[in-house]
Amino acid sequence: MNKKNYLLGIIYLIPFFGNAQIKIDSSKSFLDTARTVYLSNELNAKFQMKIYSDSLNNLKENAPLPKFLFNPCFDNQPIYWKNLHTPISLRSLVINEVHNKKVLLRMSKEKRLRNICKEKSSFIIPYSEKSYYILIQEKLQKK
Repeated sequence: MNKKNYLLGIIYLIPFFGNAQIKIDSSKSFLDTARTVYLSNELNAKFQMKIYSDSLNNLKENAPLPKFLFNPCFDNQPIYWKNLHTPISLRSLVINEVHNKKVLLRMSKEKRLRNICKEKSSFIIPYSEKSYYILIQEKLQKK
């Protein structure tokens, strides 16, 4: 089959598959619904954070550091927590999966990574008192 017919077949089928709907239970909270729809739980958090750590592991030498690193409140995303009673440090999940020592050293020289989240939270998030810089230093000491 040539490419033109293949593309026409895909275009023809889009309306059939594009109308798929997600059934949302109105008795659930937004976060519970989001967890159901996006399968957001601890496994998904690790998967999502793996994407962030891979972006660091594959960072080119002259490329700018990703913007998520400059958000000291990166952990405050409860959609990735297993539930609201067990918050996790998303920053530590990312940093623990970074194996590129050159990138870690480069990040350790970035002064903007020394900021600590100043947002008040009713949750006790592990490592919330530590900056990215401290997490990176601890990672480098383990190596």
